Amino acid sequence: MPYLYNEDVVSEDAIMRWAEEKEHADESDKVFVKQSEAFIQVYICPALKLVLSLKAHDFTEPAESQIFTYSLF
Repeated sequence: MPYLYNEDVVSEDAIMRWAEEKEHADESDKVFVKQSEAFIQVYICPALKLVLSLKAHDFTEPAESQIFTYSLF
């Protein structure tokens, strides 16, 4: 999964939808999601939070009055 993500084959959104789709599946269907769990928590969730916070930001204010703070963890 990290290789596919780094090569832009799959997006954060696609990975999150895949994990959510498997959330209530049988344990045998969750094997790959469980193997990818650490990658998703460390790399995908923080990246998605940053994107969503930037989308919610009001960019109509002058740049000098904007202060960006975000945490990757």
